[in-house]
Amino acid sequence: MDILTIILEQIGLFVIYIIVGVLLVRAKVFNVTTLEPLSRFVLKLDLPVMIFINTVSGVDRAGEDGRVFGSFLSGDQSASH
Repeated sequence: MDILTIILEQIGLFVIYIIVGVLLVRAKVFNVTTLEPLSRFVLKLDLPVMIFINTVSGVDRAGEDGRVFGSFLSGDQSASH
């Protein structure tokens, strides 16, 4: 998957999240008192965890065959260890 495809996919998801949030506020499912704790949760816990997981799963440290850690993280057991 090339970088442009990944970026466009992430932008698309972001736009969908914004649209859903606006619709939920207009439907009065969320208001000021419910948005504040949700925002605090996303910024202080959810976002850092997502960044950590994406960083760890993107790590590829080359070993003897060039695939040791990359194959471990991706679950590929075909590499000889």
